[in-house]
Formats: sequence, C-alpha cells, structure tokens
Amino acid sequence: MHEGEHEVEYETEYNAGNEARLMNPNMNASMNSNLNASPNTRVMCFDFGMKRIGVATGNTRTSTSQPLSTVRAKDGTPDWAEVARLIAQWLPATLIIGLPLNMDGSESGMARRARQFGGLLDKRFNRPVVYVDERLSTAAADNLLVQATPPGKSLAQKRHKYRDNLAAELIVRTYLEDFAARV
Repeated sequence: MHEGEHEVEYETEYNAGNEARLMNPNMNASMNSNLNASPNTRVMCFDFGMKRIGVATGNTRTSTSQPLSTVRAKDGTPDWAEVARLIAQWLPATLIIGLPLNMDGSESGMARRARQFGGLLDKRFNRPVVYVDERLSTAAADNLLVQATPPGKSLAQKRHKYRDNLAAELIVRTYLEDFAARV
C-alpha cells in the first residue's frame, strides 16, 4: 500500500434468496447499494434459421449491440452446446428471437418454428424470451454487406459468413429502440 492509502474492508451480506452483496460498514446504505447496482442489462438475440442461426448481443443500458456468431443448425435444430457456450459466456438476462412475420403481419411457418425454438431456449436456459418482428432483417443485412464490400470484390462468401449474425444484430437494435421508447 502507498502512503495515504488505506485498505477498505467489505463485509458480505446475504439476502433471503442467498444472494451475496458487498457492504462497506463505513458507508451509508445508499452508497453501499451503488456497489451492487449492476443489474444485468445484456440481451442476446437469435435470428432463427433451418441451417444457420445468427447470434448477436445488446445492452439495454448503453443501447449498444454487436454481432457474435452464427450457430449451425440441422433442420432447425441448433448445436445446443454452442448455444449454451454463448449464453454462459455473455450471461444475457433476456433472450430475443426474431419472428419472421409475413408482410401482412400474419405468422409464417418459419415464425411458428422460431416460436418453438424460443420455447426450447426458455426451457433449457430459464430466461425470459421476447419475440421481435424481424421482417426484412435479412434483406437489410444483405444490403449492408453489399454497401460494405469494395467494388470488384466477391460478396458470396461474405454474405454466408456474416448475414445471419448481422441480421440478429439488426433485430437487437429494433428491440433496443423499442426498449428505450418504453423507459
């Protein structure tokens, strides 16, 4: 320790749910609550597909988002180990599923499959699942990829590599905009 510094001791307090929180006995209650005022504001989005599922994350506090990866799927069944790894790594509070509605707002066959996938996520990971209208998100992702590709470069490989997780990020952005409007 350097001169003038002092060591702060914290006590651990447990609430009825056996959740721990740090307490500095030299601070008042409102100052102590700020030590623990970090509720999980992270969300994770899945752009469901039969062969690939795009994954992105977002933060409701900062309204930021980023694409993460694309999980391989076989006939709509994802690599559950990879999904579990992503959820364990990013620890989202809420899971968002893109809902591919028809242009008239009715549910498509893919929308029903996306809802089934959301139900399985809820059962496996015990987190709230929110469905977000994702009409045209894949087309918007394709458009962004075209704009980002220099003239004369091939787009085919990039499109398959990035489209799904970029579409998931666009869905997260829609959710974050709606979330900010409600707060």
